[in-house]
Amino acid sequence: MVMTGIVFGVFTFLEVLATERSLAFNFKHWHAQQFTRLWKTFGPLGSNILRPTISPLAAVADGVVLDIGPGDSQYLAHYQSENIIKLYLVEPCVGLHKRLRENVKKAGLEDVTTIIDCGIQNVNILYDHGITPASVDTIATFSVLCSVPDPEETCRFLYSLLKPGGQWVVVEHVIADLKFPLARWIQGMFEVVWPTLMGGCNINRDSGSYVREAGPWTTVELGRGQNEFGWEMLGHVVGRVFQAGSMVAAGRVRVRTFDPDSRVGSGCSTQTHESGPHKVRLGHDPMTQWIKVRT
Repeated sequence: MVMTGIVFGVFTFLEVLATERSLAFNFKHWHAQQFTRLWKTFGPLGSNILRPTISPLAAVADGVVLDIGPGDSQYLAHYQSENIIKLYLVEPCVGLHKRLRENVKKAGLEDVTTIIDCGIQNVNILYDHGITPASVDTIATFSVLCSVPDPEETCRFLYSLLKPGGQWVVVEHVIADLKFPLARWIQGMFEVVWPTLMGGCNINRDSGSYVREAGPWTTVELGRGQNEFGWEMLGHVVGRVFQAGSMVAAGRVRVRTFDPDSRVGSGCSTQTHESGPHKVRLGHDPMTQWIKVRT
C-alpha cells in the first residue's frame, strides 16, 4: 500500500505539473488531488470488501441521518429510504461529488439527500444546514475517523449532535490490540509516511475508544470485525452505540432478522428487543463481535 501511495503521489504531481503548473508545489492541492485519485481507484474495492459489514449497519439508520466523509458512497443502496427523513452527506473532497450524486440517484435517495462540501470541523457550515446540537437521529462513520482532525474532539462534537435516543453506527479501521505490541510497533513505523501517501489516513488510531468516550451511552455494541483477531494492520472496530432513550427499545428501528448462522464473540450475553414486526438481537459485551444481518 505504501508503494501504491508513492506511485499515485508521483503521477498526481506530474499531472498537476502538466495541467496546473502554478499549483504543482502546493502540498494541500496535491494532497487533495492524490486522495481523489486513490479513492476513485480503490474506493469501490474497499467498499466491496466491507459491504457485508457496512450493509447491516446502514440498514438500521433512520430519521435524520448524518453520514461523515462518505467519499463517493458505494454503500448508499443499503440505506432504507422509507426509514430516512433526511440524509446529510458531509464530504469535503469535491472531486468525488459527481460520482456521489450518481450513487445518491441510483439509491433512490435524491429527495432526502443534501451533499455538504465541508469537513466535520466546519461547524458554522453544518449549523447553516440545520445540523445543530440534538438534531440528528443517526450518525454514520464508515472509514472516516482515521483522517479527521483531532479525532477525540470530533467524536465529542458528533455526540453533541445526536438527539436523545440517537444512535451512531461505526465501521473504522483501528490500531492493533494492546496484547499485540509487535503489530502496534509495525503500525507505528508505517505511520511515519502513511498519512502523507494515503490521503491523510492514520493507521494507528484507537477510534473505538474515541467513540466509547465521546459521551455517556446507554448501550455500547462495539467490537472487532468478524473473523478478526486484533493484530491486523487494518483491523476494524464495528457496531453501534446508543444514547439514552434507545431507538431500538422505542421500536423505531426497522431491520431484518439476524442470520442464525452468525456468531457472537465468546462469553457475550445477548438480549432480544422487539422492534415493530422484527427482532433485533444485540450483544451486551462491549467487545462482542458484530452479528451480520441477512440482506
